[in-house]
Amino acid sequence: MKTPSVVLLSGTLCNEKMWNEIGNTIEHKYNAIALSIGHSSNWKQELDELIKFLPEKFILVGFSLGGIAALAMLSQYKERIIELVLISSTARLDPPESQQKRLKILSEVSADDNFLRIANEQISDVDRANLGNDKVNFITDMAQDISLTQFEHQTMLACSRKESLSLLAKCDLPIHLIYGTEDKACGEDKQIEIVEVCSSATLYPIHGGGHWLPLSHPNLVATLIKKITNSI
Repeated sequence: MKTPSVVLLSGTLCNEKMWNEIGNTIEHKYNAIALSIGHSSNWKQELDELIKFLPEKFILVGFSLGGIAALAMLSQYKERIIELVLISSTARLDPPESQQKRLKILSEVSADDNFLRIANEQISDVDRANLGNDKVNFITDMAQDISLTQFEHQTMLACSRKESLSLLAKCDLPIHLIYGTEDKACGEDKQIEIVEVCSSATLYPIHGGGHWLPLSHPNLVATLIKKITNSI
């Protein structure tokens, strides 16, 4: 039997490396395809670019902005998605105050040293308590690897995301919501509102976990992905 494919979509400040540990853990069961977000500042062009790398059928896993990208992909390519796993993500519009903050950060990113400083501030704001120095350094290294243009694209995609609750209300695909109970960015309330409108969605809380679950709890996230995606 052909090995099923799992597509892993990264979040803001991240590239494909964020999935290294999880990809290595699940590779005996799945063909893992890790992709970063930020090829374009326009969602249609972003999806057109991502779909080039994907097989005909796949399980779709998205972290944070990658989860938002997964929902955008669901709206365009539902027939190709077997199951959907959202990690530390949201189906909401980006609130105006959040958009203003993102655009302010973007305006301050004018030099590489400034970019790395701001990257560290963003990590600290969201989840530093749940990450050791090695993981913080790993995220900073990823941020250094991506271009300022890609970060700009990621920011604009986050600002322009669509509300997806109405889409999920009509969705019958298995949807798995993995989240940390201490996540300041995409907390439990944002997960509960999805299961309230989507009968095929299931909650998988990681107690005490923050936002960066693929890095702070890679083994647990990998185990969950293997355990819950069993409809193939």
